[in-house]
Amino acid sequence: MKHFQKICLKKQLIWYLVIFFAFVPAWPAPGGASFIPSQGSLGSPDPSIRQQDLQKIQTLLEKKVVSQRLKDFGLTPEEVTSRLSQLSDKKVHQIASRIDELQAGGNAVGLIFGLLVIALLVILILYLLKHIDIEVKK
Repeated sequence: MKHFQKICLKKQLIWYLVIFFAFVPAWPAPGGASFIPSQGSLGSPDPSIRQQDLQKIQTLLEKKVVSQRLKDFGLTPEEVTSRLSQLSDKKVHQIASRIDELQAGGNAVGLIFGLLVIALLVILILYLLKHIDIEVKK
């Protein structure tokens, strides 16, 4: 009888975990708020701001890794400069503001944590289904 109760309890726990993790993505994400600039500042930015943004982009394009990657795509520095000059002020500012957000290696901490959680869940499920035997010394 105890063996039957253990099996039922394990199945209930597994079903609980399956249902729980099935609905985790349905939880709403936290909202965020920020100030929205007025239409005047969006419509016609200051020419000095465009120059600063172009300088920031040009500094990024002069880096060896970026210039080599552009050459791999078949773009010459002259083509990149001409395409950059054709962009609107809004697009230039958008690119320049996103340069600071770039991360060289990405977010490895979140990836490692996610893989660790998945591995632990797989081990737990295999243990509960008696596919692996883990000895606990007391």
